[in-house]
Order: sequence, then C-alpha cells, then structure tokens
Amino acid sequence: MLAWVLLGFGLERLWSLPFPSSEVLSVGGRALWALGAVAVFWAQFEFWKHKTTDGHTEPTTALITRGPFRLSRNPVYLGFAAAMVGAAVVYKSLYAVILAIPVMVAIHRLTVVPEEVYLEREFGETYRDYKRRVRRWL
Repeated sequence: MLAWVLLGFGLERLWSLPFPSSEVLSVGGRALWALGAVAVFWAQFEFWKHKTTDGHTEPTTALITRGPFRLSRNPVYLGFAAAMVGAAVVYKSLYAVILAIPVMVAIHRLTVVPEEVYLEREFGETYRDYKRRVRRWL
C-alpha cells in the first residue's frame, strides 16, 4: 500500500494532474489519514492483547472479534487504505487516489479471500458466525 502512494507521488512530480484545493478537502484528508492510523494501531493492539499474529508466516491462534474487528473483518487493510487515501488528498496526488482502487482490488483477491478460507478452516462455525455478523469492509 505504501508503494502505491509513493508511486502516485512520484507520478505527480513527473506529470502533475489538477487536484481540487479546498479547506474541506484538506481537513477531510487529514481526518481520513488519522482515522486510518487509529484503526491500524487499534487492530495491532488487539493482535498483541490476544497473543496472536497479524502476519502470514505464523498460524493464527485466536479469532479476534472485539475492538475494530466488531466493525470490520479487515480493519488493518481498511485503515491502511484510509490513511493512504487521506495522505494522497492532503498532498493533492490524484494519481495516489486513483491507484488505491487497483491496490484494494488486489489486496481483496490476493490476501483477504485466502485469509478468509484459512480462518474458516481454522475456526469453523465460529468464524462463519462472525462472518454473518460483521461485514468484510464496513
């Protein structure tokens, strides 16, 4: 995700696209950036509190359904996306905003869907019940 925002900023330096400028957009971008960061850190705290991993190299030992996981099954990815789009708006990079779309599609297909298969296999009916109660994104 960071790579796409950096690519967007790089493209912006090479060939700038017009970006609307307003105090409302600036404040909205900062708020989105902050909310995204809060979501990521809150989710990371829940991983730490439940002594489980957020990575893909170690087995998941706990299904977290509290904190930001009450609102979204993917608060880390959602938070990163919000923070990156917020940063793109603050720094007026239309490229970075546009690049968010294919990046989120790729994350959905290459990471989220396989993670859901893994979690369903590991936690069975408990995870299926969680999926029925909590949306994938928001």
